[in-house]
Amino acid sequence: MISYFEIYHYPCVDSTNQTLRDLEKRQAHSGTVVIADEQMAGRGSHKRRWVSPKGGLYFSVLLKGRSNRPVTDLSLLGAVVLSRVIRQLVPHRDQGIKWPNDYLIEAKKVAGVLAESTGQADHVILGIGINLWLDLEIKQTIPSAAFAAGSLGEFVDAPFNVNQVMQSALNALFEVYEKYLNVGFEAIREEWHEAFWFQGKKIRYVDSSCQSAVLEGIAEGIDAWGRLMLRDQSGKEHAIVAGDVECYW
Repeated sequence: MISYFEIYHYPCVDSTNQTLRDLEKRQAHSGTVVIADEQMAGRGSHKRRWVSPKGGLYFSVLLKGRSNRPVTDLSLLGAVVLSRVIRQLVPHRDQGIKWPNDYLIEAKKVAGVLAESTGQADHVILGIGINLWLDLEIKQTIPSAAFAAGSLGEFVDAPFNVNQVMQSALNALFEVYEKYLNVGFEAIREEWHEAFWFQGKKIRYVDSSCQSAVLEGIAEGIDAWGRLMLRDQSGKEHAIVAGDVECYW
């Protein structure tokens, strides 16, 4: 349970996850937050670079997981937090969660989550990045991917106040995390499904280690352990633990 957030703010860091990892070695508690105006070596899933210029929201929180549950619970929990926050900021757009840890608006990746075990007890570092604005010059430096990088500013005329977005994110995180601790993963899973962008869509699962297509079928959500459930053309269900998914029509 989080009794309070203790926030450390930095103008620039290599990575908020790494900075928080260093703080934990000096006895940081559950609820410690590192926020940075800019990251020089931000990371996403599979150690991919997350471009993090000034004007976005980049923060990491130290949380205590459940001893009998995988770290991926916190990644999925973070995606629910993104859904709560971004839907308030950018309503009335086609948007949702891309399994397991990204958030899309009109098929553009605007936010992401990275959950990492610290190796200390059940501690997990949950990193969250939201692209509030990306100018064209910066977007051109981002490697091409199945889902192009985007920002919330592309869909809303008014500028965002980073501090206000941060406060909304921490409020949502507190509520979702308490729900997870008190009720369990099933409560988070239900809300995750409501925001799942791929639900019922045709998807292609790609093995991230070799970048080759492995399975194609219909996305049917996640199971009780957070694995992506895919039903192939023969009707067989597959539980996917890790990798990338693409949507095709």
